[in-house]
Amino acid sequence: MATNVPTPTFTSTGLVTYDEQTILAGVQQDWVDAFALTGKTLGTALTTPQGQVQQSEAYIVAAVQAQLAQLIANVDPMTASGVYQDALGRIYFLTRQAATHATVTATVTGTVGATLPAGSQAKSSDGTIWASTGAVTYGVGGTASVVFQAATAGSTPAAGVDDLRIYQQVANWSAVSNSAPS
Repeated sequence: MATNVPTPTFTSTGLVTYDEQTILAGVQQDWVDAFALTGKTLGTALTTPQGQVQQSEAYIVAAVQAQLAQLIANVDPMTASGVYQDALGRIYFLTRQAATHATVTATVTGTVGATLPAGSQAKSSDGTIWASTGAVTYGVGGTASVVFQAATAGSTPAAGVDDLRIYQQVANWSAVSNSAPS
């Protein structure tokens, strides 16, 4: 017996998959046809037990089709991600660059002559924790310029980070600002 569930097809424009409602209609028709062979009539209301099983079956088929579409998308370097992107790169002897830490240059204020130790922490409004990359001594006027690095590597944007505030208090450190993010 043939199925009424639409199967994915490859066309000149790529893979064609079907939405869950179309798949559900095919599954329901398969069930109705199977019961008709025995001379029985089967209802397909989703509130019935068989309707719930049919809906689950349609969801499973739709999920498999979505996974197939994702797998196919990972063959294209423009849409590949994760390990698939790495595998495509290896074909051309390329390796992924490690994630980098965003940096922001800021002005710190504190007691003249005191030192702000490396690793002192500030926080931006997006929740990113930033740590000073080196120790600095507050000069005349009680200010110094220091580079802060995001604690987490990755896609944390540095552009627009102009709202740093002290996250972990350090003796003799009273303020941090960075009106010109780097």
